Amino acid sequence: MLRIIFYILILVMVSPIFGQNQSKLDAQNLSGNKYIPEAVIDSKYGIIMYEKLNMMLGGDTVRNQNGYAANGFIQDYYTSGQLLHKGFYVDGQLKVYKNYFPNGKVERNFRMVDLNKAKMDIFY
Repeated sequence: MLRIIFYILILVMVSPIFGQNQSKLDAQNLSGNKYIPEAVIDSKYGIIMYEKLNMMLGGDTVRNQNGYAANGFIQDYYTSGQLLHKGFYVDGQLKVYKNYFPNGKVERNFRMVDLNKAKMDIFY
């Protein structure tokens, strides 16, 4: 009887190791959308489609992913496969992000300093 309890205890302790594949979770978390450059780049203001997700800029929109508010890092791409946007979301709102031009250069870099201050660098 003691031997059976010991085996059950070992099984219970080891089973979480085989629960979920972390690389699949990371791939799901990082997957975003694909866009054509002409649809996202404004000739005067640059890539502004993410400003509505940024509460520091007055945005009040929430990004949803799989029916829930987005959390964690999410990347969006151009249809060519080049990185467009990499942002960290908390409850669907952007906290830190970088946008990229189709040639790979940074278009803007945003980060929150605290709840009242943020810093954004925009490159042309």
